[in-house]
Amino acid sequence: MARPKKIEKKSFQLEFDFKNSLKVIETSEEARDLIIAMIAAKNRDRSQWRGVIAIPPTSLLDSIISQFRLKTNIPLEIPFFTFFSILSGYLLNKNINLILDDMLIKPDVWTVVLASSGAGKTYTEKKISNGLNEVMKDIEFRGTGCVSSATFVDRLSEKPHGLWIRDEFAQFLKQIENPNGPLSDMKDYLLRLHDNSTISRETKKNGNIEIEDPALSILGLTVFETFKCYVTTESMLDGFAQRFSYVIAEADPTRHFLNYPLWQIDNKSWQLRWDNLVKKIQPAYYGNKDSITAFSTSFQTLYNQQIPESFYRRIMWKAHKYAMLYHVLKEDISSELKAEDYGWAARALSLHIDDAAFLIGDHNISAIERIIQSAEKLYDKIAVTKHREATARDLISGVNAIKNAGQANAILSIIKGAKKFQ
Repeated sequence: MARPKKIEKKSFQLEFDFKNSLKVIETSEEARDLIIAMIAAKNRDRSQWRGVIAIPPTSLLDSIISQFRLKTNIPLEIPFFTFFSILSGYLLNKNINLILDDMLIKPDVWTVVLASSGAGKTYTEKKISNGLNEVMKDIEFRGTGCVSSATFVDRLSEKPHGLWIRDEFAQFLKQIENPNGPLSDMKDYLLRLHDNSTISRETKKNGNIEIEDPALSILGLTVFETFKCYVTTESMLDGFAQRFSYVIAEADPTRHFLNYPLWQIDNKSWQLRWDNLVKKIQPAYYGNKDSITAFSTSFQTLYNQQIPESFYRRIMWKAHKYAMLYHVLKEDISSELKAEDYGWAARALSLHIDDAAFLIGDHNISAIERIIQSAEKLYDKIAVTKHREATARDLISGVNAIKNAGQANAILSIIKGAKKFQ
């Protein structure tokens, strides 16, 4: 493992709570896998917008992004993922799914977009929503004003399939972590929603409510300068937080704000293009093994690092959904997904992995990486000199930062996992 370089911390990257982060790593296999993947992902050039590789030419998305690129300085990740969330919500509302080896996959995507205050998050959402006004009327779940878990269930029973756009999402995540607050049951409801499992609750207004097979796409918008005030590194490593895909929408250095005193988006043609797109949508879509193999190849080419199997399989699950979204976006009239669709999906997903790593921050990953590096040196030394594997006791006595057997075993697990990919 190479020596971690010193990194200047950005204002919106999360503060590192070493003790609590180690506690999460100690108890969660998902967190250990994520650390291995993020160490591999942490180096990348952020000097130019990278999403152009994930936009099919001449598509409706291409037209939308072109308007924002030419007429605003709004970070293009915002319109990019807003559009995908709307497309996903539409397919959910129409109960259009992907069938893969007799397994039904719903195209719900959960995305959190972080951008600076004044970056145009609300403006973008309104412009695209207004341009696709007929769509949003049918699919929008109005859950932003929910002040209690009971209200959420009431409104979900009215719109169990669609799109939830939630502003100030970091504050919302903080609220649902409060076990004594009015949203204390929300975490369980969201976990059930993610798994499309039945949600039931006894309410004063409507009695017993039971929602079968719920499915919402979620687009969370939040200011990244304040994100760290509500979300910690250890909560980002938690399995619940990993159900969301994170996107960092930074300013484009080639589009200075002084060159765009007014934002003037022409969205008049979008509804007509959308209407033409939905005419080609099939009642259901089907995957095949050849296409999945294509995703694996595309993903490895773009990512050029190997990652733990469990982490890869979570990404693979999202790949099926994005492949279906791209298939629809390209206005392909066939019902079977193609290798090309998975290639596009790999490009979109590579943005999510990079941004999750960047959000936790090289300054945070490097702090853990330095411990792993010290432990790995000891691990290798014991293998050479004593011809055995290092134990938790060895790491506790040989690495000052490791204080107990739980931490030591977690670090050993990471070392062994990382060595599989060296």
